[in-house]
Amino acid sequence: MDKRDYGLIILAVAICAVILVGEYATYGNIYRYDSSADASGNFSVYDSGSHCYTAVLSDNGSFQAPTRFYVYYDEGYGSVVHDAKVEVGAKALDQKYYLSQLVNNLKYYSVTDVTYVNAAELASKMSEAGTGVGLIMISGAIPETVYNGAAGCPILTWIASGGSLYWAGEAIGKYIGKADGTTSKVTGYEACFLGTGTLNPETGDTRALTDVTANNYRRDLSLKNNDVRYAVNIASAGADSLAVGYEKDGCASTVLVKNGSGMVCVMGGNYSNNQRMDMANIIASGICYCSAELDCKTGNVARGTVTGTFSNWPATGNVAAFLYLGGDFSVYGKLFTMTL
Repeated sequence: MDKRDYGLIILAVAICAVILVGEYATYGNIYRYDSSADASGNFSVYDSGSHCYTAVLSDNGSFQAPTRFYVYYDEGYGSVVHDAKVEVGAKALDQKYYLSQLVNNLKYYSVTDVTYVNAAELASKMSEAGTGVGLIMISGAIPETVYNGAAGCPILTWIASGGSLYWAGEAIGKYIGKADGTTSKVTGYEACFLGTGTLNPETGDTRALTDVTANNYRRDLSLKNNDVRYAVNIASAGADSLAVGYEKDGCASTVLVKNGSGMVCVMGGNYSNNQRMDMANIIASGICYCSAELDCKTGNVARGTVTGTFSNWPATGNVAAFLYLGGDFSVYGKLFTMTL
């Protein structure tokens, strides 16, 4: 090979290296987001790209929104998991994959204090204080280490002490997961968490097409799941509850219900991406059974910062300001809680 060819090769490699370094410097960290909210009702949202933004203000009464979360997963214990619809070429949305994607969704929303626990670890956690802590379960069966279908079992005591349970998949409390991989059915299971006659027994067409009319959270939190199978009957849940999302035959796709000093949040339907994303949105927003929406601001932000001020800002209260980008296809969010 001619020596001049070596020179051309070296020059070409150098040019490629310069291009790659330049592209990395320009595009390597292109997506940057930030937000803030203060005790005077002012907020700001920064986006290095371009998205729509939503700022939701809620009054959470006296309830403390969870800031630390446990995710239950134990492949050795019995579970009741129904097949999920899978788009052509997509990965099956089994329990493990569902949870991994949910945790990723929560990270987008700045929820990072999340820990996986197995059945034995869960039993240990249930002996700790529940206030400010959330437990995520999509197993369809609750492990025998914390649940026996009777009042006073560890998980019920933990919730009553202030813990928050976020549940999706099957009727809550119906099954106990055994260490040998089997399950057993609980007689009178409805009374354990929510009260007799509270859960939707419908097994036919459970698609709800009407927004819950009592509030605007369906729109303002970009909730998409409209399946009310295994969902909670709004009237039966009582006054200390909040129904959000979609509604059909008196049942809502998501209902948050007071239980002692804690809360149970039930998501209707079998596994779906819409259900998973709704769970992330609800957890990240900090809403609870006693939340009342005070205001919602929307707009667009492009390569810069947008500022705004909430209307109806209270003089006193326990407020939660949830700011997020991207609407139905959210890319970022953050919750700000303040006691005024």
